[in-house]
Amino acid sequence: MFYKSGLKIYNQIWINDDFPVSWRHAMILPVLKAGKDPLNPVSYRPTSLTPTLCKLMEKLVTNRLTFFVEKNNILNNVQCGFRKGRSTVDHIIRLQDVNIGVHLMTTYCLPTLTYGIENSAFCDNTTHEIQVI
Repeated sequence: MFYKSGLKIYNQIWINDDFPVSWRHAMILPVLKAGKDPLNPVSYRPTSLTPTLCKLMEKLVTNRLTFFVEKNNILNNVQCGFRKGRSTVDHIIRLQDVNIGVHLMTTYCLPTLTYGIENSAFCDNTTHEIQVI
């Protein structure tokens, strides 16, 4: 029963762009960090308590936007943060792969990465500076 009436309310908020004013406020509670001095204000982190109905609305909006963005390929393929099935570790692995490739190219002079330079000139004994962007 709440499901249908709740969904109707959320859809009206979405369609009318009428976010309730009471949902725009949060109670902020200081939470002591583990092992920190309780007398030092820096030892606390703020935690915001928002209404449960607001949190549910935020989750619905997040799901709708995520679906739309992923379905329409709006984000760059290398965007990994805050995406399902991706992690910032992906960038570390990609960077490691680039570093290995640069190392192989400069050490063994792989002919596949000559950038239009003759292999004989590129594979001499001089050190070549490579800029990875």
